[in-house]
Amino acid sequence: MWRWPVLAHKKAASAVQKWKVYGMHSKLIALAARWGPNPQENPSLYTAIEKAKKESVPKDVIDKAIRRGSGLDKDAADIEDITYEGYGAAGTAVIVRTLTDNRNRTASSMRSYFSRNGGNLGETGSLSSHMFKYRGVISVNSGDITDDIIIESGADDYTNIGVETQLIVLKESFAAVLEFLTTKNISVNASGFEYLPTLENEITDFDQWVKVMKLLSDLDDDDDIEKVWTNGVFDDILREKIETFITSHTFRS
Repeated sequence: MWRWPVLAHKKAASAVQKWKVYGMHSKLIALAARWGPNPQENPSLYTAIEKAKKESVPKDVIDKAIRRGSGLDKDAADIEDITYEGYGAAGTAVIVRTLTDNRNRTASSMRSYFSRNGGNLGETGSLSSHMFKYRGVISVNSGDITDDIIIESGADDYTNIGVETQLIVLKESFAAVLEFLTTKNISVNASGFEYLPTLENEITDFDQWVKVMKLLSDLDDDDDIEKVWTNGVFDDILREKIETFITSHTFRS
């Protein structure tokens, strides 16, 4: 099961979570600002700012992130985009994208999260090269799109999740599909690149799945982590047991 960006799960439930969202958007803006501080001349920065505005990130936070990324703030540490790959309990594949200003701190945290939850880190590319496929994912309201439009758009595949339709798009077609949707006046709820598992790992052991849950919880709570993907899935019977367990124990919301 692949997961949406951590940002999508940290919407203002509390002041602490709100500032975690602000912090991650700040890092994304800083990364984009490396190619110039003017959003009108830097499409990546423009997109990062617009996404931050949708999450109500304050203007002063956005401006500070632009100064940081563009080098105008000489005292701010550079942000690095580092991806980690490893296995959780029961051989569950996990890919983690981090945005960090301290490579050593983040690497140490990653090793700790995996080892204490029954897993281990692997080499970069050890999973993403064959257990996942890197694809663009574009989410639109299902009521706004038809099968004919999906075919005409050039999307590689699609899936329906609730009231949304997610178009799966090859990397080289991503921009063209977005432009096509614009010509059809179809609003995009979210878009970006994700690691989609080529083979799911069904976990049937309760204790093993709890370890995977704890690993994902640790990762999701780390301020340096933007996105987490996993190929782990479980059946409905185990799902009920897990939901009962989570209800009776303290887990992050």
